[in-house]
Amino acid sequence: MSPRFLGSICKNRQDDETLMSRSEDAPSRINELAKVSNAVCTSEKQQMPEPDRRRDRRFVMSHPATLRFRKGASTDIAAVTINVSTRGVYLQAEMQILEGSEVEVRIAVPTRAQLVGSGVVVRTTERDRRTFFIAVRCDTPLDLA
Repeated sequence: MSPRFLGSICKNRQDDETLMSRSEDAPSRINELAKVSNAVCTSEKQQMPEPDRRRDRRFVMSHPATLRFRKGASTDIAAVTINVSTRGVYLQAEMQILEGSEVEVRIAVPTRAQLVGSGVVVRTTERDRRTFFIAVRCDTPLDLA
């Protein structure tokens, strides 16, 4: 357990003792204790790691990539891969792409070939105003072009 979590338990135990020593009516104390208990339960949920939901092994690689919308604008968006699997790509770009956008991904590999695939943006995270992390789930496995 983290020190922060242990500190929150100790603080909540002190709150319990304070609440029990009050001369308020019983229903009010029970409600306050329930709030404190919920705080402990919420802290425990935040500390539990999420299970890995990936189906395919990820390979860490940093290669230039290009994203292009399958519908609408034909603008190429420059990106760099962070990790790649047969059915997904995690990239860094200077432009945000909305979740649900359908894109084509082209990754330049050292053999002068390209890995190509298409899919849907499933997550976009903004690091700062000029850096975005984009997760793309591919419809079919990436293939050499």
